[in-house]
Amino acid sequence: MKKVICFKTMIGYCNLYPDKILLVRKGNPEEVNPKNEEQRLWKYLVFYTITGLFLAWLAYVDRYNLPMCLWLGLTSAFLLFSVLRSIILKESSAALMERDKIRSVRFKKGAKYLTRSRFIVVFEDRKRCNRIRYIFLPGSLNDGPKATEEALRAMKEAGYYPFSDLKEYPEGVSQHNEDE
Repeated sequence: MKKVICFKTMIGYCNLYPDKILLVRKGNPEEVNPKNEEQRLWKYLVFYTITGLFLAWLAYVDRYNLPMCLWLGLTSAFLLFSVLRSIILKESSAALMERDKIRSVRFKKGAKYLTRSRFIVVFEDRKRCNRIRYIFLPGSLNDGPKATEEALRAMKEAGYYPFSDLKEYPEGVSQHNEDE
């Protein structure tokens, strides 16, 4: 029988199998369809792009009202920058990452009340392209330090952290763990 280690993430659970990592929203890993989950990120990117372009158009139309124009323009720029960053860094929302396709797992400790702790998993997708998947852990208001310790212990016990077989890291990803 396979030994499964589970820990809580920001919006669900991470199940660590000996041969794969499976991220699920609810506690039941049998409900996940990996092929369906892989395309989830594009829906958000298209929505943010349309919203950003619409806000840019509104800023242009309302260009004589300076405070509103600045607010709409900056919000639009932030949304469009976030979409481009996500595409360039090749971020993924894949729910299933097989162990033999995982290239590295790093941990980034969050600043209390400011950012969340997270694991950064670099893996190879079905098209043989390196992708980045962030596994965000619960924040400070949701018992974050305790959940972070539990997640680190689970990842070490399953043998996923520290883990690296990359010779060259994708652009935008440091090769050092940032937990110290």
